[in-house]
Amino acid sequence: MTDITTGESRCMYVKGHQYKDAALVVCNMIDVWRKNGIVLLNVFPRANGVINQEQRDIFNPQYALEIL
Repeated sequence: MTDITTGESRCMYVKGHQYKDAALVVCNMIDVWRKNGIVLLNVFPRANGVINQEQRDIFNPQYALEIL
């Protein structure tokens, strides 16, 4: 099992935090799956439980496939 995070350096929501590019996250996930691995995807919601738009874009299949 491998965990993949959306954040560049932190494992929590911080205002102004930089996120990985959607293509990088998808490529990392594909790499793990090709090796018959299991992916644990880390998402960082705000304190009120809302996932910000930058992270939602990473998980939007149409957006990620356009980049690849």
